[in-house]
Amino acid sequence: KRILIVNNSYEIGDTTAFYDVVLITQNPKLYITEFSKKVKTNQLVFDGSNPLWKIELWQKDCINLHLPHHITAQQGAYTINF
Repeated sequence: KRILIVNNSYEIGDTTAFYDVVLITQNPKLYITEFSKKVKTNQLVFDGSNPLWKIELWQKDCINLHLPHHITAQQGAYTINF
């Protein structure tokens, strides 16, 4: 499985890549619309280190873009089967 961890020091590169899971943590400055153009994934996971107001904005973008997402503060831990 390919897992990408996006934190507050993450910068979007110029190439497009695929990851099985993308963990978004530590409150990064991130725009889901732009991010989804560069990073393809089966699952976005927003953890509890992000403020709820920002997660709600990201969630709206995910819904509009039909991106699968998981919010640990609402849905509990996210598990990966290898």
